[in-house]
Amino acid sequence: MVKGKFKSVLTIALVFFMLLGIVTPDVNTVVAEEVDKLKPVIDYAYVEDGKLKLSISDNEELDSKPIIYRVDKEINSYEIDEDDYKYEYDGRKKIDNVKIYEIKVEIPTTIFITVKDYAGNENTYKFSIKEDYVALTKYIPDFVVKRLAEGKQSEVDKFKGYEDIFELEYGKVVDALSLYNKIIKNKYKSFNKNDIKIKVKGLSTDKSGNIKLDKFGIFEVTITHSKDKTFEKSAYILIKPDWRNTEDERILSNMSPYIVYSDKIKVADYFRYEDESNNNKGKGKIDTTYLLVYNEETGETVGMTDKINLELNKVYKLNVLNFENNSEQDFYVMRQEKVKSQNKNFIDIEKDYWAASDINKLVSKGLLSGYPDGTFNPKGNITVKEFMTILSRQIATTPTKGKPVLGNVTPPITPSSWGYIESKSVLDRLATEDLYKFNYLNLDRPINREEVAFLIDNTLELGLAYTTNLNKPLTDLATSTYFSEVTKLVDLGLISGYPDGTFRPKNNITRAEIAALFNRIK
Repeated sequence: MVKGKFKSVLTIALVFFMLLGIVTPDVNTVVAEEVDKLKPVIDYAYVEDGKLKLSISDNEELDSKPIIYRVDKEINSYEIDEDDYKYEYDGRKKIDNVKIYEIKVEIPTTIFITVKDYAGNENTYKFSIKEDYVALTKYIPDFVVKRLAEGKQSEVDKFKGYEDIFELEYGKVVDALSLYNKIIKNKYKSFNKNDIKIKVKGLSTDKSGNIKLDKFGIFEVTITHSKDKTFEKSAYILIKPDWRNTEDERILSNMSPYIVYSDKIKVADYFRYEDESNNNKGKGKIDTTYLLVYNEETGETVGMTDKINLELNKVYKLNVLNFENNSEQDFYVMRQEKVKSQNKNFIDIEKDYWAASDINKLVSKGLLSGYPDGTFNPKGNITVKEFMTILSRQIATTPTKGKPVLGNVTPPITPSSWGYIESKSVLDRLATEDLYKFNYLNLDRPINREEVAFLIDNTLELGLAYTTNLNKPLTDLATSTYFSEVTKLVDLGLISGYPDGTFRPKNNITRAEIAALFNRIK
């Protein structure tokens, strides 16, 4: 109370002398014994959203008086006062007599801030600002620390339920161990974090084990256990840029042969990249920047260029995830053992038989085989499923010949049945309107000549245009359901009519005719 009365007396006296012109207003005019106790203090400082934020002690003596900040930054020295800079209060009310003021500074840098009142009292502080969302003084309130941690740490979103794909924010960090804690615990109920080693391809980590999210794209993280050489898991970090042009129509078409003869494949080898932007269709190398493959058989995610191990005669359903346009595409594949060359001396094939050479070549390629009794049965019929098996193997040996997959058809047999994956490989390449024209619900019936032409034309890239003006018109093509397909194959010399000028589109095709046809496909 005495202090307050003393202040009032001093203030009245000062105003009186100013009015008389005896004392002029000056920032250095002080009452020494009082001001010495009131040096302004920066309670704490931190960097958030690219701004230096200061908390300055607030009391009755300084409450109504403007505070001047003098910032000495590297070479340049300048003052910020109320006339030059509008202090922005962050919207919070006073907390324990503390106000928050903001000063915009370029970071990183080392700066000196002097807090001074009009009475001339000042304190100077040095701050080394290295990165955003950091505390610069020793004592920081819990609510500030929490806010800084939230700002620095990326929000972790798991992509579409896949436990090993994480969508994170560019420009922030994420703690590697906590990110993959669940994946590691699936292997170990408990573990020593010091035994876990994490290696990131394409991203850097700091001393604390935080992954710096400073690049856009998909990045593989490999997790190993130093004491368990059998444990190795891969996971993926997705950092999506927000500047990508969503109108850029780039299409990935499945070129899957479904049937492969290798024990390892790279999915990227079976996809075709087409750039349809600006109405300019062109083919180019697939861009794998935002593509991953999810293996439903193993529950693992791999990169497009990583090799996937395949067991014999097992159907794998792979999910190609395109993060660029948030789409998914199914990809089925099965590894088969390549049919070894058989004895070409079939007991029912004479050396001068018209298709003997074609049969031997097709058997050598592994596309067709004889019977255990040493026969080939050249005049025998072939079923729809058997023909689709030969056709899918043809595509498998020359993947670029296969047309892109258009649909997702389920053959009328179980996935474990013989010929399932081969039939699916063919049927998935048919347009929806063509599926209605073709009877695929009965795969065990004999296939006829026009159906063979239809399936070959709609699943293989034959490469040449055709004309309906044939040199030798076939008299019975008007009755064919697949007139255009038959005409094309005849015009290309892949299939022919009979000496009497007919094609006989409804006739069943023989095994010898199939051999001759496939050997003409280049």
